[in-house]
Amino acid sequence: MEKFCEICGRRFNAQTESVRCCKQSCSSKLGWLNARSKNVKKEQDQPQSENASPLSRLKIIKGDLLNSIKRVTRTKDLLNFSQSIFWPDLDFSEEKELELQLLIANHFSESKDVDKTFRELVERTVLAKRWFEEEATYRSVPSPEQWFDIDRISGLYFTHRLYGKMLTQRNTIPSYQLGITILSEAILKYCEQKNVLDIYAYRVQFIRLNRMDLLQYYFNAVMHIQFINL
Repeated sequence: MEKFCEICGRRFNAQTESVRCCKQSCSSKLGWLNARSKNVKKEQDQPQSENASPLSRLKIIKGDLLNSIKRVTRTKDLLNFSQSIFWPDLDFSEEKELELQLLIANHFSESKDVDKTFRELVERTVLAKRWFEEEATYRSVPSPEQWFDIDRISGLYFTHRLYGKMLTQRNTIPSYQLGITILSEAILKYCEQKNVLDIYAYRVQFIRLNRMDLLQYYFNAVMHIQFINL
């Protein structure tokens, strides 16, 4: 009977219905393709690992890409928040903003959860703000370049000590400085959604906590994000 080879497409005379290829070389190639197809499906069904299929690795790469895009967004958001806290009267040029964002990016470089890191950095910024205000005569806020420089001992990087003290206090007093954590949540939410209805809800929370200072930080940040640094 006449059939067409499934590999090369040539017409040939097959002795039985089960014959699918015109010659041995085509038959061998068909066998390899079938085996390869089974292996690919097996790899796709397995959990992702170092030996994952190209499709699985592509999914991982896409995840990293999305994380990288979020890093860029959060560096801008942190610059906006920090400016509203420390340097509300400064007007950064595009070149200066880019310079500062590159410095800020170092604080996210090892992050596996960008939003979590952002919230922590917001909390550390607020803790530093209060630390500067407690001894305003002897302490001064560094310039933006110094503050975001990860190698500066007086910069944002070293505020992890203040953050660590806060977490230690929460071991015995779980609600210690709860308002600062709520503020970081509020800032992240507004950066993502810019929903004015959230402003009232968080205003109520800060008033209940009697944290008018945090409410003012929140209002200043919202105004800066919404109207000043568009």
